Amino acid sequence: MTCRARLLCASLQTQLTGLNDRGVLVGYFYNTNNGVPVDNQFGFYVKDGVYTEVNNPKTPGLFGNPAPASGVLIENQLIGVNDRDIAVGFYNDAAGNTHGLLATLQGVHMHGPHDGDFVFG
Repeated sequence: MTCRARLLCASLQTQLTGLNDRGVLVGYFYNTNNGVPVDNQFGFYVKDGVYTEVNNPKTPGLFGNPAPASGVLIENQLIGVNDRDIAVGFYNDAAGNTHGLLATLQGVHMHGPHDGDFVFG
């Protein structure tokens, strides 16, 4: 695979967790390499050679949100994608609770059942 995505190439750890028949990749990356109990995770997809990071806008510690409680990791993961470019994954809230998400990559809309619809990209 030719590495064209800036953050995908520069991440310290990258997990590719899904690939559809149209060549869309999904996964998550770590920006540190200190061990799973302390490394935050950030979702992404690569479509038509373009990298897009995918994080819930309510993610603690990102987008001006308050930092998570001590011991709570930032987790945003895309773990699968179908041939209609609909991805599934999960994220953690500020209390460390995990919520499922459904992301429509064409329209860059995401739905988290506890947060309603939001746009990323």
